[in-house]
Amino acid sequence: MQQPFYLPSFYMVCVGFLSSFIHFLRSTVMYRKILFLIFFSQGLVWAQTVGLASWYGKNLQGNQTASGEKFNMYDYTASHRTLPFNTIVKVTNLQNGKSVNVRVNDRGPQKKSRIIDLSFQAAKRIGLVNAGVARVSIDVVGSKVVTEKKSSVAPKVSSNRLFYYAPTQSDLASMKEYAMQVSQKPKRVVAQKTKSKVVKVQVLSVATQKAAEEFVEKERRKGYAMQVVSYYSKKFQRVRYRVLLLADSLQTAQKIVQSKVYNGAYIIP
Repeated sequence: MQQPFYLPSFYMVCVGFLSSFIHFLRSTVMYRKILFLIFFSQGLVWAQTVGLASWYGKNLQGNQTASGEKFNMYDYTASHRTLPFNTIVKVTNLQNGKSVNVRVNDRGPQKKSRIIDLSFQAAKRIGLVNAGVARVSIDVVGSKVVTEKKSSVAPKVSSNRLFYYAPTQSDLASMKEYAMQVSQKPKRVVAQKTKSKVVKVQVLSVATQKAAEEFVEKERRKGYAMQVVSYYSKKFQRVRYRVLLLADSLQTAQKIVQSKVYNGAYIIP
């Protein structure tokens, strides 16, 4: 004959206490408040990991960041409000699925509606440069080894303290990808100066490259030589496109500006 199975009295007491506690919460307003706090805290976490991202580049090149480093638009770095410096995060553009690993070395963004600012090179990798702003997700994947330097009275005494993060296997893979991205940093090409006497006159500034090219095709029929150049607008906080008319001399350029054929045209110094 099979013996009946009895739960130990301790577990029975725990189950009974738990069921009584849940019944108590359901019968009071406290139950609703606890549920509200749980969902509200989850919403705060979601707000910190999904939101709008923008980028910054040439206008801040060489400036000192909040971590003390000099900003380099060709490094894979980012600006975040709360994450510790040297934290490596994976930023994914939710519009095209492209992702990049960046290192936090600055504080920002200044606009409250955005959760992270990327360097030019990082933004270029996930297709954010032309759009200017995009919805992204942020995942912390690791941290970089940091050496904190402190001043000492005796120069021979070293007061460096080493902080080391013990990464997991997944973190090592993400760090390896980050190192490969940094090693692929493009070389800066310095253009050789020429003795050309061409004077450039800006005749138009638009938001899209297509509109600029259509304007150039229309004006070239009049015999003007023009080119389209992209630049970062501080006013609009995004990349815009200017159309430059190439005049053969300064006098010709001044005549074009004074003729007011192109409203707001001016000579590029």
